[in-house]
Amino acid sequence: IISQYLSMAAVLYLLFDPKGECAMQYRALRMDPGAIREIVLVGVPSGINGTVFSLSNVILQSTINSFGDIVMAANAASNSITGFVYLIMTSFSTASVSFAGQCRGARKYDRIDKLLVWGLASSAVGICLASTIISIIPRALLGFYTNNEQVMSIGVEKMLLVSWSYLLFPMSETTTGCLRGMGYSTTPTILNICGICIPRLLWVYLIFPLYPTFLMLNVCYPVSWFISGALQLGYYFRCRKKLRSALPA
Repeated sequence: IISQYLSMAAVLYLLFDPKGECAMQYRALRMDPGAIREIVLVGVPSGINGTVFSLSNVILQSTINSFGDIVMAANAASNSITGFVYLIMTSFSTASVSFAGQCRGARKYDRIDKLLVWGLASSAVGICLASTIISIIPRALLGFYTNNEQVMSIGVEKMLLVSWSYLLFPMSETTTGCLRGMGYSTTPTILNICGICIPRLLWVYLIFPLYPTFLMLNVCYPVSWFISGALQLGYYFRCRKKLRSALPA
């Protein structure tokens, strides 16, 4: 909490520094209806997206808990490590929102195509580097969390599966970031629900009971990322065509 307050203070100092690049003035702060509308149209669907993800993850976690303490410990430890891979990927998807928004404002839609390509490529490179490190020293990394051999064996399996499977996730996340920057937020949220949340629930209740192993349960991650990525890319090309057709000849 202390670190968050310090970070907030530093940001406010830079924003309101009269000699800074922003040089914001307290008296000039006021509500802008147009800006608020844009924020709501992008922010509310994004919030709903996160909420629905949390609900599906609760069901996944309850299924994981049914395997017992060893698997729960292995899952928690491996998630902590693969979380670093996720941060690499999501950093590019978050940046894509801002840059796509700038390109949209400048009506330079071709740049959004380049942004998407570079975002996907940069994510892939970062994920490969992080996953390679995980693959080389998986037990050493898990050793920060546990020395139990069973926990390590199960944790290594999940780390290797999920870390390399993250290569599929940028198709969904980075594309969604570009779409939100282009002004499309509601449909990508619906596509994420249809492509990630629903397939995971179907996997838990229909596929997983046929092969009730911990590894099979985790296969739902790459499967759902692939489905969502395909849907988001298809919608992106449709939106790109629509934006280009609106340009003056």
